[in-house]
Amino acid sequence: MEANNRLLTDWLETTINGNLMLPRFQRKEAWKPKHVERFVSAMLQGRPLGVFLVLRVDPDNQPFKTRPISGMTTVKEHGSKCTEHLLDGQQRLTALLNVFMDTYEKHTYYVTRDPDDLDTLVPLTVKAVSKSKGGPHRDVVGNAKREFANGWIPLRILNPMRNTEHMRIAWRKEACAEPLEEEHIEKTIADLRSRIDKTTIPWLSLPQSTCPTDAIRIYIDTNRSAVNLSEYDISVAQLEKETGDSLQAFVGKVKNSIRELSELDDKVIGDLILKSECVAQGMKPTFGNYARLDYDEFNEAKEDRLIALKWTFDELNHLRIWKYRLLPTTVPLRVLPALYVHIPKHGTEHARAMRIIRRYLWCSFLTDRYDRQANDRLKVDYDFIVAALTDPTAELEIPALSATPPTIQEIKRASWPTSGRLSRGILVACCQGGARDIASNQEMGRDGFDDYHHIFPKAILTKLKCDPDRVVNCMLLTAHTNRKAWLQKLPGDFLRAMREDKVMQQSVPDTESAINARLATHLLPAEMLLRVKKKATKDVKKAYDQFADARARLIKARVDRLLKAGEIQ
Repeated sequence: MEANNRLLTDWLETTINGNLMLPRFQRKEAWKPKHVERFVSAMLQGRPLGVFLVLRVDPDNQPFKTRPISGMTTVKEHGSKCTEHLLDGQQRLTALLNVFMDTYEKHTYYVTRDPDDLDTLVPLTVKAVSKSKGGPHRDVVGNAKREFANGWIPLRILNPMRNTEHMRIAWRKEACAEPLEEEHIEKTIADLRSRIDKTTIPWLSLPQSTCPTDAIRIYIDTNRSAVNLSEYDISVAQLEKETGDSLQAFVGKVKNSIRELSELDDKVIGDLILKSECVAQGMKPTFGNYARLDYDEFNEAKEDRLIALKWTFDELNHLRIWKYRLLPTTVPLRVLPALYVHIPKHGTEHARAMRIIRRYLWCSFLTDRYDRQANDRLKVDYDFIVAALTDPTAELEIPALSATPPTIQEIKRASWPTSGRLSRGILVACCQGGARDIASNQEMGRDGFDDYHHIFPKAILTKLKCDPDRVVNCMLLTAHTNRKAWLQKLPGDFLRAMREDKVMQQSVPDTESAINARLATHLLPAEMLLRVKKKATKDVKKAYDQFADARARLIKARVDRLLKAGEIQ
């Protein structure tokens, strides 16, 4: 490994010219404006900027597919001029490049100075200012007089890569009303340019002979911040090198095709794809097996894999899991796409296969089958399920389908559904009848914004030293009902008010029956809840415990049915 120094200007120019590129497996730009401010301030103050890590490459035989630094849209992604891959330093170089080029979409950057002291920069810091037309500085950005009045010098006129003297002269003349002011600001700008021109950033270079896997491992070993690189990143690099195709491009296609994945991080989706590929190729879905994948096989089957992934999420929608946050666990998703090809597509054999699949999903959601040794057990269950699907006459004991269901006490103690497999599984199980909002009768679904709602108000239970954050005390409501109508009321008071609501009575003749039916879609005992009112109920704590026990029994019956049949009908 060779140590070198390089002027900042050279770093920027080599990037713009396409000689320095990013390996495509690198994570995307992650810094926020506050990080950019601190780093560029440190550069102007002459403080150390860290060390870059570069891999020298043969332009005609590059080890990784590449992409340009964020913001450099004019650079050709596969240009033959690329001679270096930046392994470490992306965030820092991105900040410097986009600040000077003024290519950040939402912010522009200024050096701040004291308006009362034209000769010095006090303090010598960098400030991000919003470019938004509706922002507080909408009339300042781009207006030299107002920028100068605020004590701001735009970094765009300090760009060291180009001859920007004409920009600086134009800015000074517009900004300064008096010749003396212009002379002072000219000295200040000259000092800043001198600082920038003298800035160097040290770097370590790996020779062309470095193999791709070693290049990534050296980065991980030499940089503590490399926690985001893993076996997944190495596998992405290997896949792209061996097949000449981009896993990231496929991840993007998956995100665009499957609505439930659209907001997830690319790495989460890519990891799911590779894990399911391990299963499809007969291996346990582990990081270690990523390196053993036949990437040519994967590349040839990508369209089929996409179809399988779409089917997987269609099945989750069938189980009323419309959003990723409702998914009890991602573990069975490593297996489901690989099972798709083995499912008979017609008649009673198809119906039998789907019953097995749905029972399997509920077992993974509602039992502890995968709480330990998940990948080992996944492989065992996958093999048994494939055998059952391919031979409809076989009577096989699939281990996952024999897992022990939760007890009533386990259901009663289960936590709030924002954490915990069983809690989310129970909430989803409660929605299987088509859970409806109490006020609007709107069915909870993929297009609605729903809230986790405390049936007994959290504030009241907390004062009584009861645990309010249990799944038996949770239901889904629309935000309108949760935040305005029920949030602070005991259930009986809210439900009584809903029965007597004049607007509701106009559209629902029998409000009592309608509300009871809506409560039933959440597995809620209506008459028990109606008795819990502020004036009539002396012991809310006792009523809460009785309610929790009653609802746990209703949930237990639902859970047992789903584990046995896969459906509630």
